[in-house]
Amino acid sequence: MKRKAVLLAAVLLTACSIGPRPAPPITTYDFGLARDESERSEQLNPDASIALAEITAPDWLDTPALHYRLAYINPNARRAYADSRWAASPADLLTQRLRQRLAAAGSTPMTNQDSSNADFTLRVQLEEFAQVFDSASSSRALVRLHATLLNGGKRRGKSGEVAQRTFVVEKPAKTADAEGAALALTAASDAAIAQLLDWLAPRLSDREAPLVGGLDGPACTPISPQWSQAFQCQRHPVADRHQRKFDALIPIQMPIERPYRFGFLLVVSGVGDLPGP
Repeated sequence: MKRKAVLLAAVLLTACSIGPRPAPPITTYDFGLARDESERSEQLNPDASIALAEITAPDWLDTPALHYRLAYINPNARRAYADSRWAASPADLLTQRLRQRLAAAGSTPMTNQDSSNADFTLRVQLEEFAQVFDSASSSRALVRLHATLLNGGKRRGKSGEVAQRTFVVEKPAKTADAEGAALALTAASDAAIAQLLDWLAPRLSDREAPLVGGLDGPACTPISPQWSQAFQCQRHPVADRHQRKFDALIPIQMPIERPYRFGFLLVVSGVGDLPGP
């Protein structure tokens, strides 16, 4: 009887040892706390409003999975860590970080729904976001973004694309694991956003100056951002009267504090051939 009891206990212990083991806990990563960007040398034009659309990504990248590639075995195969993931999709994390960085650089980003009330609209697509292993012990983070800057609804008479550019950043991973991947991808993302803001800054300074006297039609662009408050543009009345003949708009830079009292400067060849009013 005792022998049967011992055998039964042994069988039960063996069954427990070969049964399913509990799954390891999932580690969740994000980009961490935003760094202090108040010391950035390149500040954005605070008078230029910008609508930021949500960053988009391909379907296979629009997940919280933490991806990696074994380039030394098969660079075309995309893999994901089983026990680690992002707190949100990389595109969502990048959108949040970009909004923070735009605000720190002096701009107040609007949502894409408010693009009709903005000077510019910025669209960004995430094309690559993964840890790449060049060997079993060496890896790097790879981030590729494609940005397109569009004219917004406030830029009268202008529409369409202003500029576009692709940003590719690589950062070495300190460790060949998920933690090393998360830290390196965060650093690469911050570097890519910094490059994007440096590219964006001079383009946001290209804003239209208001027309003097409330004239309708397209305004001219100030010579520089520093002159945008000191100068305005005036349309020439004679050229406007004969616009069908000349099909031209003649901008004249006029200091606001010293307006002309008599007439306008006409810079058109063949003035004597103009018909009377």
